[in-house]
Amino acid sequence: MPPIRIPKDSVSGFETLVGLAPETVTALTQALGDVQPTLLVKNLVNQVAASVAEVPRPELEGVLKVIVGLYALKSDTETPTEQFARNICDALALDVRVSKPPTWECEAFAKTLTAILQATDNLTIIGKAADVLTEHEHTACDLRILTDVRPVFGSDSAQAPQSFVIVHTLRIGYHADRQHKEFFVALDTTDLDELLKIVNRAHTKTKALKALLDEKHLQYLDVETQE
Repeated sequence: MPPIRIPKDSVSGFETLVGLAPETVTALTQALGDVQPTLLVKNLVNQVAASVAEVPRPELEGVLKVIVGLYALKSDTETPTEQFARNICDALALDVRVSKPPTWECEAFAKTLTAILQATDNLTIIGKAADVLTEHEHTACDLRILTDVRPVFGSDSAQAPQSFVIVHTLRIGYHADRQHKEFFVALDTTDLDELLKIVNRAHTKTKALKALLDEKHLQYLDVETQE
């Protein structure tokens, strides 16, 4: 496989992972063996947090994002686990952006990473499902509707407004080429009603498909957060 380069947004997660105490890594690996498939890393955090309570949740989330990504990459490259772990360690050893403890050794961490990558096949499912869900040119990340009142002046703009209109602006935040971008669309009340109808219809389709999958005893992953 081609040389691996650590993505910029994974540096902090790798730093936390390589800095974990051996007993914490062991507890994390054991906890990963019991995780259930989910589409949200926050759900993974909820499943393993109690086993590694010494790791702050934000840092744990970063570590789990890295681990899920590694499972997906290993599956895509079809590289044997031990060799894949060694390739990652080689990349870490050369990457000056990732701070490592003075006692860090590539060979030892490769064994640790191998154990983590053999913890469960559910993490491979999670990684692949996330790829399938987001494998689009544009993926939405946040939505918001801004509403304001705008005045309508008569022929004499020095006089008070004669009327007002209500304007809605749909702000769509999305990811493209690993960047966050935004797109704005003006809506009137009729547009809002149409948008609501479309959303309700999509919810109806989702419920119907979930019912069909349940009837056939087929597993599906949802993006709803598990508390």
